[in-house]
Amino acid sequence: MPSAAWNARSASACRDVAIGASSGLFFATALGLLIMIAAWAIVTGILEIVAAIKLRKEIKGEWLLIVAGLCSVVFGVLLMLMPGAGALVLVLWIGAYALVFGLLLMVLAFKVRRLGKEVLTPATARA
Repeated sequence: MPSAAWNARSASACRDVAIGASSGLFFATALGLLIMIAAWAIVTGILEIVAAIKLRKEIKGEWLLIVAGLCSVVFGVLLMLMPGAGALVLVLWIGAYALVFGLLLMVLAFKVRRLGKEVLTPATARA
């Protein structure tokens, strides 16, 4: 049976394919692209928060995924509220978002790696 993380990643992949396919067909203007990026960030954030809530019993440090999800939602909402900010500001926001999001996911990756080592280490070796 697939895990909650697998289900969340599958939903994320399907969403990304749908957005990618629709981007060339429906969003030919800069404003349309901005709205699509904002919607993508909001949906991604919500899915990350849901995944963190479902995984809270299985992993420690799920708050990092919640913070990453909140960053995504805030980024998307700010893009929706200020669409006239211009392409340069959008590029800077995307860079800042990617930096914060990447750092949070790196911290989460190290926590998951440590958890994996703990799970794979026999109980006798830890004693």
